[in-house]
Amino acid sequence: MLGRGTAITATDLNQAMIDIATSVGTGHAEWVQCDAMALPFDDDSFEVVACQFGVMFFSDRIRAYREAVRVLSADGVFIFTVWDSLAVNAVTRIVAEALVERYPDDAPSFIERIPFGYFDVDLMRSELMKSGFSNVAFATVRLPSRADSSRKAAIGVCQGTPVRAEIESRETDGLEAATDDATRALIATFGSAGLESTMHKRSPSRRGSETSPRAALAGLVPASSFKTVGSRVDSDRTPPGSLVLNTAVLISPV
Repeated sequence: MLGRGTAITATDLNQAMIDIATSVGTGHAEWVQCDAMALPFDDDSFEVVACQFGVMFFSDRIRAYREAVRVLSADGVFIFTVWDSLAVNAVTRIVAEALVERYPDDAPSFIERIPFGYFDVDLMRSELMKSGFSNVAFATVRLPSRADSSRKAAIGVCQGTPVRAEIESRETDGLEAATDDATRALIATFGSAGLESTMHKRSPSRRGSETSPRAALAGLVPASSFKTVGSRVDSDRTPPGSLVLNTAVLISPV
């Protein structure tokens, strides 16, 4: 675990999310509201930049990646996670297919376009290299996906994500009915209780010194939570590997 001798700066675009994080307590992390495409930090400020399931939402990924390059030290590391395609993420795919059946003339597309739309390794590699990263490495991770019931999984996707807005824009009072459709589709595959499937993510391998802050960070989460790693082009050393948390996290020595 990282002690107070390591500075942790956590960021989010949405101030309301930061308010929640600070209210529940997040150790000695300092929270900053900012845009990943315009980080308010000096050059060469951090050893690690990490982002879990966030880069898919950047309107200009290369601009954001270049910001990560700018704030990283010469041997710094950038790690992020993204979902693999819907084809290998069954629960979300089944919900998406149920919504297509309900709205065949105007199918909701958010799930496929955004959270599950950035999985092409060649595209990611190209964008990272254009942004100034080298030594880019990938791995695909397959993990259990569990919910107490098919109903709860359907509620999570239909009512707890931007899919809700897509449903309500097509059918003002249709949220419960659409959730029911998704529930039935999941039950047909998984049954009504104790849903268990798999989920796939793209991830990097762990690397680095066991004494570095970056290596210590890796102990916060399993290696299976990692995604993509890139080191600065001007690095002449093997970049140590590190962490992933639920938002953008920047780490520097104190």
